[in-house]
Amino acid sequence: MVNKTQQYILDVYKQVAKICERHRLRYFAIGGTCIGAVRHHGFIPWDDDMDIAMPIEDFNVFREIIKTELPSYLTVMDPGVAKHDYLEYLKVMDARTMMTEPTFLRWSDTYEGVWLDIMPLGGIPNPGINRKKYLKKLKRYTRFNYKLRTDINMQKSLTGKLLGSAAHLFRPFLDYQYFWKQWLNHVSKYSFSDSQYTGYIWSKRVDKLIFLTEWFEDYMEMPFEDTTIRMPVGWDAMLTQMFGDYMELPPTEKQQANHKMDEGVVDFTTSYQVYQSKNR
Repeated sequence: MVNKTQQYILDVYKQVAKICERHRLRYFAIGGTCIGAVRHHGFIPWDDDMDIAMPIEDFNVFREIIKTELPSYLTVMDPGVAKHDYLEYLKVMDARTMMTEPTFLRWSDTYEGVWLDIMPLGGIPNPGINRKKYLKKLKRYTRFNYKLRTDINMQKSLTGKLLGSAAHLFRPFLDYQYFWKQWLNHVSKYSFSDSQYTGYIWSKRVDKLIFLTEWFEDYMEMPFEDTTIRMPVGWDAMLTQMFGDYMELPPTEKQQANHKMDEGVVDFTTSYQVYQSKNR
């Protein structure tokens, strides 16, 4: 039995899947969504999100398509648009709702409706010096994207605060999307289809989340609540690398949602856009 949040997410997913399939864009369940499909045939019971990933080539096409093809009640939070969106992926949101996690309550332009996360899978160079250079530049863009868009007091270390202060000095001369654009240009140079390796290029843990591209060469349909979801053919190898024995339930005290929504705002009757208009 899905809860209300999960029901809204599932509806967003169905709409996104229709668009992807209409345009023959590749997409896959990843992470906890994969575990949910395998272990629960749907959402992990305590989960409050859903993640799908696309090869970077398809991701870039999808960003353009959804500007005109989403149903009227769905919107997108895109780091290429929202000033304070420091993430390196998209959120397709139900604009009839408000579900914003604590961090994003700081800025009205990052207020969210119930969302579906859509991440890019980039090509990653083979092990060696080229991979090290690639990852070093990737992390630099990610780090400065975060520091340019966020408040200095969000930096946890003294070094982070100093780097954040330095990034803020450039705000009058750089648009807020500058490092995101550099990041996207960097990862788009490495084709998913032509690479032996891929990975979660949006993650701080990207070094540990590099996989064989052949695991994503095709998909298999798996039941997910009242629909199906596309799993990468190498889902077992991916989940084993990430989680070990992914079929084992975590201890009860760790069966918690990811986003601390008890500290955020959840409202299924009012659009996040109404909240925005009151707090600009």
